[in-house]
Amino acid sequence: MRVLPIGRLLLAALIVMCTSACSDDQPIKVGFLGGLSGPVSDLGGPSRNAMLLAIEDQNRLGGIHGRQIEALIRDDKQDPAVAQRQVAELLKEEVDVIIGPLTSVIATAVVEQVNEAKTLMMGVTVTTDALSGRDDYFVRCLAATETHATAMARFINDELGYQRYTAVIDTGNDSYTRNWISHFREYVEQQGGEELALYEYHSGHHQAMVDIAEQLLPDPGDITILVTNALDAAILAKLLRTQRPGIRLGMAEWAGTERLLELGGRYVEGAIVPQYFDRASTHQTYLNFRDRYIDRFSHAPSFPSIIAYDATNVVLTALEVNPDPKALKQTILNLRDFKGLHGPIRIDDYGDGMYGSQHSCDFNGDFVISSSNGDILGELDETQYPNADFGNSLALNFCVESSSSSINDNKKLYSFYPNPTSGVVNINIDGDFNVTVYDVLGNVIHETKYNS
Repeated sequence: MRVLPIGRLLLAALIVMCTSACSDDQPIKVGFLGGLSGPVSDLGGPSRNAMLLAIEDQNRLGGIHGRQIEALIRDDKQDPAVAQRQVAELLKEEVDVIIGPLTSVIATAVVEQVNEAKTLMMGVTVTTDALSGRDDYFVRCLAATETHATAMARFINDELGYQRYTAVIDTGNDSYTRNWISHFREYVEQQGGEELALYEYHSGHHQAMVDIAEQLLPDPGDITILVTNALDAAILAKLLRTQRPGIRLGMAEWAGTERLLELGGRYVEGAIVPQYFDRASTHQTYLNFRDRYIDRFSHAPSFPSIIAYDATNVVLTALEVNPDPKALKQTILNLRDFKGLHGPIRIDDYGDGMYGSQHSCDFNGDFVISSSNGDILGELDETQYPNADFGNSLALNFCVESSSSSINDNKKLYSFYPNPTSGVVNINIDGDFNVTVYDVLGNVIHETKYNS
């Protein structure tokens, strides 16, 4: 009479054993959340691509302890309500981790969902201070907004001497934009500078940008700061410079994607745009990544690509150390230091990154580079480099470093003229400097060191 209960116990034990054993063969599920359509798709597409490349690299090496990695991709459409639904879907799919989101407003909208599920969310280009110093399940490689905005303000004020400014912010991502301009304003005002006017709009409202341009143009101050996505920055630049060509423009890091140059053209020439990575890097790890990325996706990586690749590898490195997804947060905090494409990445006790940024400038065109005293530094054209892809003119955009620790030490005042040009470029600078020329695909075409 007791055989049946024992049989049931044995069957239950076998089911548990099978479930445990079979789970080792199941893929690791990595979710992705980002804006793949709409005004921030220049962040979403490159981030998704880089995440996929990192996963493919790891799968070729055998995955994580023999388990392959599967990507589940969701488009948040830069809409908090959509993002919440997509996160709910990913959690229902029992993903082990979520890579993303890409904007601060989306991150703040979904963070409580991952906290409740105790599922790690690795932010990509999210920098809002609202998520700093919190014991939660949101982790990121990038430093918080204060670091980047203060560095930009220091350069604008201390190095360039621009103390009177106007600003335009997109309230559609206000967790980032209000945060950014607040830190920028704080530093400038501490140095005796002044914000002449702050204009607000919601991305997608074109007429609002037209109205802002008309209001701003009579007195833009020494410089106008655009805290917007790349598409809107290009539109605003054209609206402003069509009527006032000489207006000086600065932009937050958010605008610094390839879309800014593609859509802004000559209207964004000379704009000050911080960068999260060094396009001129000769670090072999980065060069290998860049070549693989171009081969895989037929275009050069942008800053979201770099950050997403590093963010994904932080997660994969931690899973190799401890494959338990419920321990992933603590594993990352315990490891703390990781290898990135441009060097080390450090995560603090709260999961906030201290990602070091670099500066780079984009050049294109057939041209002669000349110093101000007439010395020829380089002559380039498409006949010399038949595999290079040049534009119509040389674009000299001075880009500042977004790392607050080194901006004062590394930057010197200098000037280029004329800008843009299809002929001679004159360079005024004190001390020695390097000239590196890229085609529009990001290939290094020419390098020259000039000794003053």
